[in-house]
This record gives sequence, structure tokens and C-alpha cells, in this order.
Amino acid sequence: MFVGTNKHSVDAKGRVIVPAKYRGELGKEFYIIRDFTGGNCLSVYPRDAWEELVGKLKQFPKSNLNAQRFVRSIVAGAETGEIDSQGRMLLKADLKEKTGIKKDVAIVGNIDHFDIWDVEKWEEFDGESHEMLDDNPDFLATLAELDF
Repeated sequence: MFVGTNKHSVDAKGRVIVPAKYRGELGKEFYIIRDFTGGNCLSVYPRDAWEELVGKLKQFPKSNLNAQRFVRSIVAGAETGEIDSQGRMLLKADLKEKTGIKKDVAIVGNIDHFDIWDVEKWEEFDGESHEMLDDNPDFLATLAELDF
């Protein structure tokens, strides 16, 4: 399980250290995509979580043009990744550019995968999330309905 937040820097070659606690869970084969809930970060999926996501994508109706555009945008933008002997993974330039990742990043656990954010974007998003929860206490009550 991927939990916690770690801050690192992207080196001149576009590599970032994967936290040691994530490496074993990530495995040798993993996938990197632009986050599909807003595109502001990269999402890194170990093979089993990626296969689960792809299984869900396969269930989208082929006759629904918007659903198929969504599927294509995820799959077409996916990259396979690997960790080098120094515990680093390469972030391709086009993915960094699309997500606004520059030098400093926040690597954020997200249960079955982790996300890589430009640190400033992460801090803004995290602050907005806390404000939303503070401003909407009824939201937490709806989670109780989900047996949270």
C-alpha cells in the first residue's frame, strides 16, 4: 500500500528518487500515466493495479465515443517505467511538461498507486482539499453512509 508524502528533486536528466518504502511494492514492471482526474500530476501504478485499472477501462461501452476517448487518452499516454540501480525512475519530458512538473516534487501515496506532483501544485491542492473538508462538514457524513 502506498501511503505518505515524500519530497524529492528531479535531476537534470529527468530522474527522481522513488522512496525506498515504495520500491518493493512497485515491483520491476510499472506504468506511468498523466492523472485522469485533472491531469495535474503523474500516477504510477504497479503492474497488478494497472491491470485492474485496464480491466475497468475495458468495461466502458465501445459505442460511447466519450468513453472511448477517455480510454484512449489514458492508454495512449501510458509509459512503462523502471527503477535504476540508484532507486530512480525517469520522468519523460512530455509528461513533466503536461503536468507542470519542474524541479521539486511531492511523491504522494494513493493506496494502490502513487502520484508525483510539482511540489507547489501539491501544496495548493492539499490546502484546497483541507479547506473543502473544513467548509463542507456534511461531506464526511456522506462517507459514513459508505461505511467509512
